[in-house]
This record gives sequence, C-alpha cells and structure tokens, in this order.
Amino acid sequence: MGFLRKRTRKPHNTNPNNYWGKYVSAQGAKNLHNYQYRGSDASYYYNYLTNPYLYPWVLDHIPLWVAPNLITLAGLICTVVTNVIMMYYCPKLEGHAPTWAYWANGICFFLYQTLDAVDGKQARRTGSSGPLGLLFDHGCDAINTTVSSLTLLATIQMGPTSWSFCFWGLGVLGFYAATWEEYYTGELSLPVINGPNEGIVITCLIHIFTGIVGPDFWLTESSWFNGYLYNQIFFFFILAAGVCTIVSNILNVIKAVKLDAEDKNFSLPVALTRMTPFIVFVSLALGWVIHSPNNIMQKHPQLVIWSIALLWSKLVTQLMVAHLCDEEYHPFGKTLSVFFVLALHAAYDVYKQELVDEEFVLKEFFAIGLFAYAHLVVSLIWEVTGILRIKCFSIPCKVEKEAPKSPAKAKKVAAKAGRSKSPARRTPKKSA
Repeated sequence: MGFLRKRTRKPHNTNPNNYWGKYVSAQGAKNLHNYQYRGSDASYYYNYLTNPYLYPWVLDHIPLWVAPNLITLAGLICTVVTNVIMMYYCPKLEGHAPTWAYWANGICFFLYQTLDAVDGKQARRTGSSGPLGLLFDHGCDAINTTVSSLTLLATIQMGPTSWSFCFWGLGVLGFYAATWEEYYTGELSLPVINGPNEGIVITCLIHIFTGIVGPDFWLTESSWFNGYLYNQIFFFFILAAGVCTIVSNILNVIKAVKLDAEDKNFSLPVALTRMTPFIVFVSLALGWVIHSPNNIMQKHPQLVIWSIALLWSKLVTQLMVAHLCDEEYHPFGKTLSVFFVLALHAAYDVYKQELVDEEFVLKEFFAIGLFAYAHLVVSLIWEVTGILRIKCFSIPCKVEKEAPKSPAKAKKVAAKAGRSKSPARRTPKKSA
C-alpha cells in the first residue's frame, strides 16, 4: 500500500524512566519537533460534500484569534452536554427522554463532527498546526468515543446489560486499533466508509429517527430477523462493520512491519503484543461484568463503563504520545498499575475472610482512574507546551496577523482587489 513508509524509531529502549518518569522523555522531546502529520481520507461524504462546501463556509465565520484547540474543545462540550441530558433521563441506559433531547443529540453530534474537522483547517490557516493540536484532538476523540457510546446506548434502549458493555468495547477497540495502525504505518488512513464521517452521520440519523418514532421502536421484535429486537440487530450490524475495520487495521500493520523488516525497527510478535494490554484489560472487565455476584452492571452501568473508559483513554493516549515522539510504546506501565491496587484490595478482603464490597471497589476504581487520567492530561499539556514553547488555548498575535485567509474568503478578497485595479471611467471635461 502506498501510504506505508519506513520509520526511524529505535527498537526496544528499556530505560526504566520511560516507564515511570515523565510522559515525554528527553529523546521524545527532540523527536517531537520533527513530527509531521500524514493522513488521508477516502470518504465520498467528506471529499464531495462537507469538505468542499460546508467546512469552508464554517471556517469563514471563525475569527483568526480563535485557537484550534478551543474549537476542538467546543465540539466535545456539545456531545458532553447532550450526554448529561440523556443520562439524567435514562441513568440505566433505558427509558424515555423528551423528544427534543433526541433531536438535540443528532444536532450536537453533527456539530461535533463539523468542529472536529474544522479545527485542523483553522490550525493550518493560522500557521499553528503541530503535535500538540493533534494530541489534543486525539484525546478529545478518545473521550467522545465513550460519551457518544453511552448516549447512543440510551437512545436505542440497550439497558444495563452485557450487550451495552460489548457495544462500548467494540467502539473503543476500533479506536485503539486505528491508533495502533497509525503508530506502525506513520499515517492515519481513513477508508471510503469510516467512523469520523459516515459513522457519525449514521449516529445523528439514529438520534433524529428516534425522536420521530420514539425509543420503543428499538424494543420491537423484527419479523425479518427471527424475532430479534431492532437494537440487537443494530448491534450485530456495528459488530460486522467493526470486525471488518479491525481486520483491515491488523493487515496494514503486518504490511508495515514487513516493509520495515530490513531495518529491524519492528517485529511482528512485538507489534501484536502491543494490542495485548487492551485485550486483557477489557476481557477482565467483561468477566467482572458477567460474573459479578451483585450484578454491578445492573446497578451502576455508567460508573462501570466510565471507570474502565478513563484508563482505556489513558492507554490509547500514551500510544499516541509514543507515535508523536517516535519512540517505543511501553504498554505495561502506570496505567495497568491501577489494576494491581484493586487486586490487592480484593485480596486483602479475601484474606480477612470478608465479602468484597463491589460498590466500594467500583467507586475506588473510578476515583483512581479519574485521578490517573487527569494527571495524564495536565502533565502532557504542561510538558508539550513547554517543549514546543507554545500555549494550548491561544494563538500568538504575530500568527494572527500573518495568518492566511480561508479559501472562500481569499477568493472574495481577490475579486474585490481585481475590481479596485480596473481603470476608472473618465468623464470628459466641458469645453470652455
């Protein structure tokens, strides 16, 4: 495949500071200055509809002083607000919300998609594009994967079941696999049908459709599919699409590793083990959900998913940091240490011959995960802005003044300049 390229990463640096020190090592800080984004999007929806028409129009209405990361954050806030509304009305991922809430979901997720696409264009327009923006955008996308999953689960009435957990797990697996592929190929290559474009459009349409017909539609048995509920049919559709995408990610990684076989920077067994932490992570969590003696998922579905999602977001963000810094990815680090803390707590209760308080362990899990993820976010922003000597949510005045205009606005300016240079009509003087 044409987009695969050789990487220059040094293999297997086993310095213990890479595991327990700063998130960006000294060598990673040097490599960060040399990072260049490579990406492609084959989506017809993007190339023939939104990119040539919608996004330039939106960009024309965004002032030059607005930092790209503010646009990214605004998009995430849109989806978080609707998620809070849905979780208020449907705390157990089932039940009815007001009709306007479903319409708001569809509109806000479309806004998220638009702002998520425009932030990069604003960065290039203002000359402020760089690894910090890519990392911030990726981090917001990771959080939105869980936010959008929970909102959609409530809309299609999945309820506090293992189905809901598997639905969320499939979404984050696809996200992790795409990041894993980008780490080994050096490029984010989106196929003709992909999640950031068609996937979000389908999500928007589902929310709006539910606002029209009502959420009970998803609990109706289908006469075409052996009496399966419509939400179960939708789950199988997402499962099939997800498996196809993940298989494609794996094949691309195998090709990238074979391409790099001469330099021996990568090996296929090591590449495959980089998926191991995530698979073990989610499998253990699924086992807990299924075999929970107190049916913890039934009681606290949101808390269960968020507790695991925070650590997953930390895991996938660290993979992205390794990609940006062109360094070896060490998955067995601080993130998985949270499990050891919880395992020690459970083992202590067993040693004391006491029943494990699952609800307390879950709350402990969430608190530790939240602290760990917050530490990652604050530390990374602090470290990367310090390395690149930039700010996260503002653009230097010099950049604002020198920033080129958007394509649509540039055409208007050029047309106006052309009219101003045309010779003025001369009026003949009256004869004396």
